Amino acid sequence: MNRRRRLRAFSFVGSAAILMGSTSLSATERNLPGASVESVVALAKQLSPELAAAALDADAAAHRVGAAGVLADPTVTLQAWDVNGRGVGQRWIGFEQEFKLWGKLDLERGVAEADAEAARHQSRAVATDLIARVKAAYAQYAAAYRAIDLSLGLKRRLDEILGLLRLRQAPSTSRK
Repeated sequence: MNRRRRLRAFSFVGSAAILMGSTSLSATERNLPGASVESVVALAKQLSPELAAAALDADAAAHRVGAAGVLADPTVTLQAWDVNGRGVGQRWIGFEQEFKLWGKLDLERGVAEADAEAARHQSRAVATDLIARVKAAYAQYAAAYRAIDLSLGLKRRLDEILGLLRLRQAPSTSRK
């Protein structure tokens, strides 16, 4: 009877130590980078070349809006022909400016604004896709980690039960 009490006390102390050890591990794990899904998502956003490229595309499209719907710079043309050694000949100086008629400037600006809006939406879609992929991978990792943890806990408990059965059977086999 005394031996059973000691064995129960030992198993209680052992299980309490295991529980305390697992809580201390989870407290230290929370401080590690990548311990939560939010920290993994933040890290993925910082390191993703796809997201950086999409943001740069959206920024470039936004800057193209300012240049759209504006008249092109005028050009100056200088021409000289039939010039002799004394500089006598024909010279021509001209200025050229291209004008867009009947609302084409507004149309170009509208197209550029639509392109900028599409690029912003594409950037958001890339970010959402990245977050979804990271969360799915983190969920798979967490499920695998939890399955391993449960398997190890089950193995420990089965080892304890096996030890108890061996202790219980040991006195009965010695009596025979």
